[in-house]
Amino acid sequence: MVAAKTSRRARACVTLAAAAGLVALAPAGAPPSRRVAACRATPVHYRNAAPAPGSVRGGVPGVPWLASTNGAFRAYLFYLGGTRWRRSHPAGARIFTTRARLRVSPKVLWVALGKAGATLAIAGTRLDGRGSFGARYPAAIGGGQFPSYVNVPAAGCWRVDVDSGGLRGSVTFLAAERA
Repeated sequence: MVAAKTSRRARACVTLAAAAGLVALAPAGAPPSRRVAACRATPVHYRNAAPAPGSVRGGVPGVPWLASTNGAFRAYLFYLGGTRWRRSHPAGARIFTTRARLRVSPKVLWVALGKAGATLAIAGTRLDGRGSFGARYPAAIGGGQFPSYVNVPAAGCWRVDVDSGGLRGSVTFLAAERA
């Protein structure tokens, strides 16, 4: 009897793990609800950021932000205020594509939390299909801050890698045709 229960539990765990794997690998043509579940978008912080280590500056009051995977950068999402997401407060990072016709641009302020260079390189890689994009932006006066536009070319799940002076980080966005 104990062996039968253990075997059923083991099968249930394997089945659950397999189902989770299938959702995580949802193809680009899958319905939007499956793509949303499959994309592990970076969590969005809606409260003001604490001051950066070694800095007296806090975040940008009232602007939602992301922390890069290794904490090397913060990304302030200025565009969110001009989208429907400003009210719904999605848990994961959302962005719109360059195909979207909006009165707002996908403006992101990247703030380096370590020693950064004079420019910031952005490289986007689509995780649920084919595609990539890239751009370079100069530091704002005073350094360590990089105003940018994250111009995602197609809907889907995108990892955006940023690099400045050897300081690296990444965030993941779920991109939509509409915002």
